[in-house]
Amino acid sequence: MDSYKGRELTVLERISAVRGFLTADDCFSHTSAAALWGLPLTPGYDIPHISSPSTSPNHAAARGTIRHRMDVLPEHRTMLGDVAVTSLERTTVDCLRLLPPELGIAIADSTLRVGMDRDLALEINQTIPNRRFRKRAHALLAFADIGAESPRESQLRFHLSVAGWQELETQTYVYADGADYYLDVTASGYQVGFEFDGLDKYTPDALRQEKLREHKLRAAGWHIERFISRDLMSPDLLHSRLRQIARDRNITLGTSDLQRALQHSPLTARPIA
Repeated sequence: MDSYKGRELTVLERISAVRGFLTADDCFSHTSAAALWGLPLTPGYDIPHISSPSTSPNHAAARGTIRHRMDVLPEHRTMLGDVAVTSLERTTVDCLRLLPPELGIAIADSTLRVGMDRDLALEINQTIPNRRFRKRAHALLAFADIGAESPRESQLRFHLSVAGWQELETQTYVYADGADYYLDVTASGYQVGFEFDGLDKYTPDALRQEKLREHKLRAAGWHIERFISRDLMSPDLLHSRLRQIARDRNITLGTSDLQRALQHSPLTARPIA
């Protein structure tokens, strides 16, 4: 069993262990709901999260759980099998308010891929009485992109925006030397591609194919920058590199709505699984 499957099993076992403590008004929420929806696991957030109405007489949290005193409207909760959870849209909003932003965007990108209604999520974010982190969640929902194919691609795109890169696109189609290619992230108007390399790209055959792919892309006028998981663990160094890439190519970076919304939000240095 690989480490991700092991962690996933642990998270689901912890959720199952506390199901018996839930009342009819309770539901799993935040990262626990995300896990039940099959979304990426978030390191450091393995404790079950339960949301209970503010008027609930049960004020005690089951041992090993986090209880949120918050009213979840009936239309913002659903059943996954026989388990009560927050809806996909409410789960997304709650995670964006709870998690550091670079982890939250991976959740938002993932929920878009499985059918999250962005407009409904934006509406839910505006109607939750607690205004804390409302602006941050709004900006991240607006920035979410269905084209991100992995959590780490989402994180890379997030850091590109925070570093000042504008008009980012996912899965940009490029035809080069008789072949069709798709780049993880590109900056619109510039032939610069940003690629995240997972471990599967380090087999001998994969390396040969990737080298040939990059040769064709460069021959077609593209500049390719590659990143690995370790790069995401040092945001300051990563942003310096991203700004240097722009200087080397005489590209002027700007300030995005996401940057302005997150100027007081701390980043995290732990990649999401």
